Amino acid sequence: MKKPMRVKDFAALQAWLETRLDVIRCVSFDVFDTLLARCIEPPDDIQRRVAALLAEKIGGITPDAAFEARRAAEWELRRAALSDGLDHECHFDPLVESWVARLVGHPDPTLVGFVHRTERELESLALTAKPGALALLEWLQARGVRVIAVSDMYLSHDHLAALLADCGLGGLLDRLYVSSEFGLGKYSGRLHARVLELERQTLEGLTPTQVVHVGDNLVSDMRASMQLGMRGIYLDERVERLRRRRQTLSAEMTALGGVWPGRRFFEVVDYRMEQDAACQAACADFFHHYGAHVLGPAFSTFLLGLIEKIETAKPDKLFFLARDGYLFEKMYARWRELESGKHWPEPVYVYASRRVVATASVAEGLSPEQAVVAFYNPKQQGLLSVLKTFGLPAEDFADLAREQGFADLAEPLHDWRDPRLLAFLADERVQTRIRSIGKIAHERLRRYFEQQGFFASERVALVDIGWNGTIQKFLRDSFGKRPDYPDVHGWYFAFVAAMHGDFGMGDRIEGLILDARRGDSYERAPMDFEEIFEQGARSGEGTTLGYAEQDGQVIPVLKDDRAPDRKGEIACNPLIERFQAGVLDHLEHFHAAWRLTGHNAAEIKPYVLGLLERAVVYPTREEVGEISRLVHTEDFGHDHTLDIGVISIRYFDLLRPRRLYRKLRNQPWKFSAFAHFGWTLPAWLFRLMHLLGVRRRS
Repeated sequence: MKKPMRVKDFAALQAWLETRLDVIRCVSFDVFDTLLARCIEPPDDIQRRVAALLAEKIGGITPDAAFEARRAAEWELRRAALSDGLDHECHFDPLVESWVARLVGHPDPTLVGFVHRTERELESLALTAKPGALALLEWLQARGVRVIAVSDMYLSHDHLAALLADCGLGGLLDRLYVSSEFGLGKYSGRLHARVLELERQTLEGLTPTQVVHVGDNLVSDMRASMQLGMRGIYLDERVERLRRRRQTLSAEMTALGGVWPGRRFFEVVDYRMEQDAACQAACADFFHHYGAHVLGPAFSTFLLGLIEKIETAKPDKLFFLARDGYLFEKMYARWRELESGKHWPEPVYVYASRRVVATASVAEGLSPEQAVVAFYNPKQQGLLSVLKTFGLPAEDFADLAREQGFADLAEPLHDWRDPRLLAFLADERVQTRIRSIGKIAHERLRRYFEQQGFFASERVALVDIGWNGTIQKFLRDSFGKRPDYPDVHGWYFAFVAAMHGDFGMGDRIEGLILDARRGDSYERAPMDFEEIFEQGARSGEGTTLGYAEQDGQVIPVLKDDRAPDRKGEIACNPLIERFQAGVLDHLEHFHAAWRLTGHNAAEIKPYVLGLLERAVVYPTREEVGEISRLVHTEDFGHDHTLDIGVISIRYFDLLRPRRLYRKLRNQPWKFSAFAHFGWTLPAWLFRLMHLLGVRRRS
């Protein structure tokens, strides 16, 4: 017997076939790993996932027990086939009935239908036509060559035909042969022989030498077919073979925990994205690529954690806070579409900012403990920052401020216990003016939130990028004594717990990706470049400055687009839209990987934290250059923009680490300063110094 012809891809196969079309009448293809590729390996993992979903639906059965029951039913059918003189093949229909009967005592039609639908769905999510397969089949069809597919598969003919159609290949095959329908396998040669017999009924005078069989298995595709006189073409795709081995290894290592479940999960996501032509074309743009491969994993994992919280707490409404909750609301809406069979709470996008809730919170006066919030502004301007943070017009307080020694309201204060500030806030005249402004803001905020159904709900959740949960705190300060104040959960991307030390027992607040209260240094990368996550999630409109009356309704008043900081922000909006397009593209494939693997947010988060550590601490020169184009604004009440560009660091600066640390400590993106070195050691050393400094301060 001759050795099979070896080709490395479909282009080489086409070149070989083109010179032999005068003698080739039929080309036969293996299906799996030849025409179609799976994004998840090994293939048995799909069966395990179906077993897990079936066990969940039945209840009281472990996924392992459900899978073992499937294997037992399968082997019983295979042994029966052998005893009947057939090959050890089985068909999906009796397999499912026997499997369900083993689990619940009878072949329950509802459960049988569930298994059929679920396995079809997961296989469709896992499979894609290999690059070049579609073009090759179209080429053969155009030249009048008969094209068939032959597969060793337990699925039925109709099931497999539907999967091929899902992958865009269904109309390009003249006939499909599946081992389960014949009880014969390729490995024994009996299915190949039966195919030849049936094909002669279509192509009169067909001889084995006029048939070429293409596959990836040296036994069932090559030896078995060539022993019958057919020509064998071994599709030897080295890169694809290594990918399958790598993914199989990741699946095996998943049992160890750590980063392995996430690595396995995102290998599935990445492969699906590589096969998505539209996504690949868009990823040529830096901002789309960064959204898809950095922000996408982080935000999608946050969303998965959010979904898990929703299923546990079951809030009546989900309030996505403008502006940084904008992308999360879009992601949640898309997830609801993808999981249309489940009941999810309605999302509500609410126009609320730190400024409007802060102003409402001083309806009964402003305490020094409240005022400290203003000192977290990186560009704080003393008393002026306090007034602007709480929406208090500076001109209304200038005279009383001068009496307390504030010659310049914008003079920075380095101690929030400054005697002048304490005396100013202790002045009853000051508090009277504050309360008059706060009460108006309080009333409008109350009416606005009533319109959104906040107080009519028993349990609600606030969703935002997070950091300090200021809006949640000030809402409680403003309305927490009302009898209809709902049970409020705060589910944030990150919670650093730096501003407010008085969150009470009634507050349920959690950072799903980063929560500083956990004291986990591995989580802290988002804290070291908060601005990139805010930029990636934000909406294009201005921040909410207050509320106004219109036709009996309270409507938000947004910052004017003519404001100095808005001009730069608006110019960056197209870049933000490209970030978010990448995130939403990622989410499509993330959801498919979640359906295929069943991993939860906690299992994949360690790997995501590694991705964020790389992006924040060890950015490339291109990343620093492109991201530095963004204009970042804040909503402390000022019109400030924050420069997230790079400051110059030289090798000489590395010799004076303490001075270097002081120089970079207050920079929004400290580690961008090291990207131009071209190696990671300087950033690693500074990272170590920074983490030690954080630990000492805490």
